[in-house]
Amino acid sequence: MRSPIPMTLRLAPLLLVCACASTATSVDTFADPADATEGVVAALRSGDPAEANRIFGLYARASVLRDAVFYAVIEAASADYIAGQDESGRRLVEFAHANYPGFASADELEAELRAGLAEGAAVVETAYANAAGALAALSAVQEAIDNEEFPLAVERFDAFLQSWNGEPAELQAEVDRIKLLLPEG
Repeated sequence: MRSPIPMTLRLAPLLLVCACASTATSVDTFADPADATEGVVAALRSGDPAEANRIFGLYARASVLRDAVFYAVIEAASADYIAGQDESGRRLVEFAHANYPGFASADELEAELRAGLAEGAAVVETAYANAAGALAALSAVQEAIDNEEFPLAVERFDAFLQSWNGEPAELQAEVDRIKLLLPEG
């Protein structure tokens, strides 16, 4: 028995679903949330805050991705400031301020970000200097051991131990190795 409903009307719901699926927003253009986050950052770096807001609205405004986007935007702003791309960094900071309340102004957020970068650079430089100094001191001890100048090696090692604060911790194995090479005394 034939259906009293014409074929075109029976297919209408299916066609409607297909049409809706094909006209979906660009959510389908991103493989995963990380790609969407990168899309926000890329749009801001290229000077298109409207596109960044559109992507953010589709993916993260009211979801668990919200914080991930914030950290990605702040990380990108930091990278831009480090690279001397202040204009792009500022766009990223302004987006973060607009979408994540918590700072009185974008200027305050930028100042905190730049202070953190300066502090982080100082910490890295200090750690590098400490590691370089410790390696140089241990090399001097090893050189004395290699030359079989054990009293000098012991003196250098004792001086090293008095000034070494345990950092970098990766040197502990080398310190232990040198202890084994020195005469007991």
